Amino acid sequence: MPNNVPKYTNMLFFRTACEAALKERSTDHYQSIIYKLAHRKAPAGGSFWKIPQGEEKNREALTMLAHLLEQNVQAGALKVFQSEIERDIYKQKICKIVFLVQEYSVWPAVEFLYHAAAADSRFDVSAVYIPFKHPNATAEDNNLEKYRAAGIPVLNYDEYNLSEENPDVAVFTKPYSSIPKQFYISEVERVVKYTIYIPYGLELNKRLIRYGFHEYCHYTVWRHLAYGDIVKQYGIKYGYRNGENIVVWGHPRVDNYRVENLPAPNKEWKKKIDGRKVILWCPHHTIVPGPECVSTWLKNYEAVFALFEEHPEAVLLWRPHPLLFGAIVNNGHMSQKELDAFLAEKTAKDNIILDTTEDYRTAFSMSDAIITDGTTFSIEYLLTGKPLMVTTETLDQFYEPEEMESALYIGRTHEDIRSFVENILSNQDPKRDKRTQFADHLFLRFKDKSVSQNILDNILTDISEEIQRYFR
Repeated sequence: MPNNVPKYTNMLFFRTACEAALKERSTDHYQSIIYKLAHRKAPAGGSFWKIPQGEEKNREALTMLAHLLEQNVQAGALKVFQSEIERDIYKQKICKIVFLVQEYSVWPAVEFLYHAAAADSRFDVSAVYIPFKHPNATAEDNNLEKYRAAGIPVLNYDEYNLSEENPDVAVFTKPYSSIPKQFYISEVERVVKYTIYIPYGLELNKRLIRYGFHEYCHYTVWRHLAYGDIVKQYGIKYGYRNGENIVVWGHPRVDNYRVENLPAPNKEWKKKIDGRKVILWCPHHTIVPGPECVSTWLKNYEAVFALFEEHPEAVLLWRPHPLLFGAIVNNGHMSQKELDAFLAEKTAKDNIILDTTEDYRTAFSMSDAIITDGTTFSIEYLLTGKPLMVTTETLDQFYEPEEMESALYIGRTHEDIRSFVENILSNQDPKRDKRTQFADHLFLRFKDKSVSQNILDNILTDISEEIQRYFR
């Protein structure tokens, strides 16, 4: 579509304005609203993005409509005008949505939403890779190649011109500013009114509240998606906007656990596992002491490896946070040479698998239980229905401490971890029913449709209702 064509939401506003005027004939009121919106000034200050050419066409059409209403034209003439303008100017009849994606490991946060939108005739979909930098990152950035190898037609950030493409909706998966500046939300929102933040993880930890509610993205975004009502309540309590832009539409990650979306097993892992029980272990990277330290790596790693030395009949599927190894070296706990030797020693064991793959879902699927520090995506493991242990000395840092105590296994000590592993080996799971109830309390999900479909429906409904409110 040429870049001088107004976008779908422009067309929807124009159509709604015409229909409201025809129905109510309160033309003075509508003429005032339309004229003001048609002559909104461009954002002050310098910007990476220009006002799209389609906005000028939109401005011209709205100005003509305002003038006709000012003259109190007959309904028939207004209908003819509407038909001609929609035919000649408002040619974009479906909603353009761009996914601003980041590391391929974060792709599962929006994967099924992207595919649902691509299959939905109401949407025109694109994806743009926005690189993210972190001081503890140790791997080369080859995410673009990973997306394309998976068949996702992702553009690199320097190949996408926001002004020319002029999307109606932009989806963010991370709130941080360690990205190219032209894709800060403060820049994107100059062009795109309907911005959506879909958290890359299903957070449940109050120590990381800053990353859940305190970034500029959380404050300014049009819609901040919540996986359940508990997130909305904490957004009201801890956020800067009393949760007014947080919507409980569910999270696309929930769709990972629909039967039709489950991943195929890893053949190499399956051969090494050889029928044994598999315990997934996911230590976090925040090992530096302080208010944001939620990792128990330093406390537990020696005991965990010793436990699996004692139990060769169990397999440790070790999936560290991608930033953990960088944190270990950068904070002086091991040199790079020592870490390399440590990893070589552990991965040579018959019952240890180090998972450094991009997609955690295979590890979730192939494991029988998880031990986790309870951050980012790990609470998502509840959706598998399998036993979950959170390694922490206190549950006060979590959203629902009393319910977590009742529903989950808590690893405060090395003995707690030992008991958990040995119970899994003997098929003991006394908290199964409580855990199911906890998952049902946390996550919005549907039997008859996907969460992704619910989100798409709500995007269009909320945009339409917001536009209609102008004319009430």
